[in-house]
Amino acid sequence: MKSQVNFVYDINDDPQDEIKHWLFLENVRLQQERQELTEERQKLTKEKNTFEKEKKSYQSALDIQEKRLSKQKELFEKQWQIMENELRRIAKDKAAIERDRENLKKLQAQARNTAYMSESRFFAGISSQVGLKKRYRELLKIYHPDNEGGDDATVLLINQEYKNLKRKYGID
Repeated sequence: MKSQVNFVYDINDDPQDEIKHWLFLENVRLQQERQELTEERQKLTKEKNTFEKEKKSYQSALDIQEKRLSKQKELFEKQWQIMENELRRIAKDKAAIERDRENLKKLQAQARNTAYMSESRFFAGISSQVGLKKRYRELLKIYHPDNEGGDDATVLLINQEYKNLKRKYGID
């Protein structure tokens, strides 16, 4: 808000009046500038206060987010540790299963070798044709693949041994 005061005076007047007039005008101009500076200072103070409020709100929001992120980081680290522990446990279990599988294969191989070595594994102690047929039916009821716990390989061994014993006893 700039305004100037114009003063009409006569040049023929006293030179001191001219200086007074200039001083008066300069004083008015300085007061106007002071007023403008005061207004500007007030605006800047308001802007500073607004900025400080925004800064505080942003800082509090930032603090909240940092806390949330640190909690999420802690949770993630705990979950990661659990995953690592479970993966180690699974690896141990897998190795144990593999060892058990290998041991089972060895036992099965030994059982097959033992089965081929003994001539009469399923029909041990049978000395008659009637006992042979009876034992054969009982074994098929137990080891037939359609039954629970049945096994094709065992039935084949039973059939092979039964045929060999039928020939040995002279049965058709």
